[in-house]
Amino acid sequence: AYSAALHNGTLPLRDILTLSRADAMAECLFLGLRMSDGVLFSTFEEEFGAGITDVYGQEVTSLLEQGLLTSDTRGIRLTRRGLLLSNQVFHQFLP
Repeated sequence: AYSAALHNGTLPLRDILTLSRADAMAECLFLGLRMSDGVLFSTFEEEFGAGITDVYGQEVTSLLEQGLLTSDTRGIRLTRRGLLLSNQVFHQFLP
């Protein structure tokens, strides 16, 4: 069925999951924080029309104070300690 769908020029999709805005923002942070560059403020704002700190200000402040995140003018990223405790960091952004 998969090959036949491709051969007929259709995408072989079975289930499609539509994320809520809150889920999409959380996923953006989970995926971005796994990258060495982290999440850029500009990318998040372009995607969602709001700043990271507008949406997650308390969480980001707390994680910065705990030494799990670092921030500069470009964005946020995990620290070495944050890498070791990344699941704890990601949990803070769950809707």
